[in-house]
Amino acid sequence: RLLRELLFRTATIPKRAEDDYEYPEDLPQLVLNRPKASFSRTLPDPETRLSSSLFGQAFDELHFMEPKSLRLAYSHPMDEGQSRSFKVKFEGEGVDDYGGPYREVFTQWGSELMATTLLADGSADAPTPDFADVQEISEENAKTLLDTDQEEEDQGAQQGITCVLGLLHPCPNRQHGVGANREQMLLKPSSSIKGGSGTHLLMEMYNFIGQLSGIALRTKTNLNLDLARLMWKPLVGEKVELEDLRDIDHSTIQMVDRIKSASCKEEL
Repeated sequence: RLLRELLFRTATIPKRAEDDYEYPEDLPQLVLNRPKASFSRTLPDPETRLSSSLFGQAFDELHFMEPKSLRLAYSHPMDEGQSRSFKVKFEGEGVDDYGGPYREVFTQWGSELMATTLLADGSADAPTPDFADVQEISEENAKTLLDTDQEEEDQGAQQGITCVLGLLHPCPNRQHGVGANREQMLLKPSSSIKGGSGTHLLMEMYNFIGQLSGIALRTKTNLNLDLARLMWKPLVGEKVELEDLRDIDHSTIQMVDRIKSASCKEEL
């Protein structure tokens, strides 16, 4: 109840349009090029992958706007109750945003940020399925794809697995192929996009992830980021405990347990 009241009181009220079926003039429009984002996934340069992604395109258009513009929670009569902070336009696609594209882009942002790869340069081995020239997948082929995904995850335990966009990082359990919660992620930038003037830009992008999370919460839309408790707890002011590390880093906890149980130097 307190959260609902807080969101309501901090919301920005858009200027009313002359016609009830027109969108307010101060409602931002987000233009995204999905084929560009899909193709960029396979590029070896990490900065190009990040800047050309749907997340990177949205960052360029939304992040530097006044915060009050992103606190809009407007619902158009044709949006079937879906609140929004901006209107989505997919460049080159004949799609009108009456709620569907708005929800879809949050889903795609989550998928982009969580996408992983085993390739050494961090690129994806294929464009996103939405724009790849693929045939309809039969049930048998779908099972084959699931088996392949499992094989890649097992292989990732030996070769090292990374995220395509390089802002998140698979937890140690996934990298080592042990323990539970292998699907969870850490906030850890890739070494290939750190350093120099890029450090400040990375911090701005992490800030933007927070902005998108706030927009999703305010407009009742899902932004699916499976972050470990070790990441969430400090954000909400909770104390981090050893059990939070145990959830995602089985190997380190085993070492800590051995140290704690050792009675002499020779046992270490």
